[in-house]
This record gives sequence, C-alpha cells and structure tokens, in this order.
Amino acid sequence: MTYEELCELTVLELLELHNALRPEDPLNAWRTKPAKLVDRIMVIPGVHRIKPPAPTYPNDTSGSLKAYACALLCTVDYYEHAADGSEVSPLHPKARSVGIPYPKVLDLVTAKFPDANTSVASLRWYCVQISGDNHQFDGYVLPSRRPRKRRETPERQREPLPSSHDHFTSAEAAEALGLSMDAFYARRSKGRLPEPLKVNGQLFFKKSEIESSGLCSV
Repeated sequence: MTYEELCELTVLELLELHNALRPEDPLNAWRTKPAKLVDRIMVIPGVHRIKPPAPTYPNDTSGSLKAYACALLCTVDYYEHAADGSEVSPLHPKARSVGIPYPKVLDLVTAKFPDANTSVASLRWYCVQISGDNHQFDGYVLPSRRPRKRRETPERQREPLPSSHDHFTSAEAAEALGLSMDAFYARRSKGRLPEPLKVNGQLFFKKSEIESSGLCSV
C-alpha cells in the first residue's frame, strides 16, 4: 500500500494492519495523530505488497441474468486467514477472499429470474468462462474460494442456518441498504454495520438491525 492509501484508513484499520504485520509487537490503542501511525506502518517490510480490495465485477446496468449471476459469483462475502480460516480484514497479509456459496447464488438468481432454467452447473460454467480467456467476461474476478458442502457425520454436524425470515445474507443486506458489495464491505470494515452471525462459514445479519432507520441513515 502507498502512503496515500494508508492515510485513507481509519485508526482501527491501521491498528489491525499494524498488528497483522507485527504480531510480535501489537498495539492496543493509538492516541496520537494517525499520520504518525501511518509512518510507523510504512517502515514495516512487506507493507508495499499489500493491495486494498479492488472491484471484482464491472458496473453492468443491462439487467441481464448473466450480469446478475456473474456479479454474485464474483462478490466477496468475507475474508479469511489463509492458514486457519478465521475472519480477517481484507488488508491482512494472509487474507483470502471467500465467495457466496453456489446454492445461495442459485437462490438469488432464480428469485430474480424465476423463468430461467438456471442450475449450479450453469453457475460453474460462468466461473469457467470468467477464469478463462473469454473476453465477454473481462472485468470479473472470482473470489479465492467458495464454501463447499461437506459430508455431515455424527461427530461433526453442521449448524442449522438462521431463518431467512429474520436474517439477511451479506448480499441481501447490501441490497436492502441499496449498496454495492464493495460499499457494503467498506462500511462493515469501519464498524458501521451490526456484528454478523457466522454459521458454517457464511455471514448472516439480523433483518431488524439492517432495516433500522438509524442504520440506513449512516
């Protein structure tokens, strides 16, 4: 990251970035000028290799099924530590992007296009095209991974998902607030959204908290 990019971060984001780069010398708080914390981070080896999240899909206003499905497939639901899977900031040196699960993408697509004959196989085909050299999909970038369905065993049962009547997924919460996923994640990274519930690697937000007038006015 450049000096200018660091200056755009909040103190909390700067502290998280500092502690990720210097886990042996963590900071719990910073009570002086943020610029001094930026100067402290700039001298840490490796900070220049960290890149802020970039848009993962173009602003396609055609309203087509392809544009909607590909945008969902390229949406980053959250970031996790590449080693242990714990949720981290997108600025963490070991951050890995995680997308929306295929079944949820399929649910959102069929809800918007109920007459379309869309399947998980169709979504996987889109991913193949995005990953390949098909210029019709330029500008789309897939997340590093997507949660996969695991075989349930008596020793390790998957937790039941929260009710859709009371909870939003990240994509649904962003749509309810009228935000793009990039703007939604930026707001969340700054602590301006309610704390989500994480179940089976997926994030859920209480509808009552997302739909509150106070939150919508942030």
